[in-house]
Amino acid sequence: GIFRLTETGAHDTSFVMAAGIGEGVANGSITTLARQADGRILVSSVDNPSFGSIIRRIRRMNTNGSLDSTFSTATPNNNASLF
Repeated sequence: GIFRLTETGAHDTSFVMAAGIGEGVANGSITTLARQADGRILVSSVDNPSFGSIIRRIRRMNTNGSLDSTFSTATPNNNASLF
């Protein structure tokens, strides 16, 4: 999962990672994170569901960790990469 630290290094409990980002599927993993200037976070992930096909996705999280429903990419995007 993803969590955020405060300036003092403590766990920031106000940031709660959105469900379904890099979790909830067999062998799912987050491959890249990129923080935008406005504080939102782009997340590139690779999901490998039990039926065997690999799905690559890019999602965006709001500053509190919730999923940004206004952000959309082709689903699934098997060429998803931030870099």
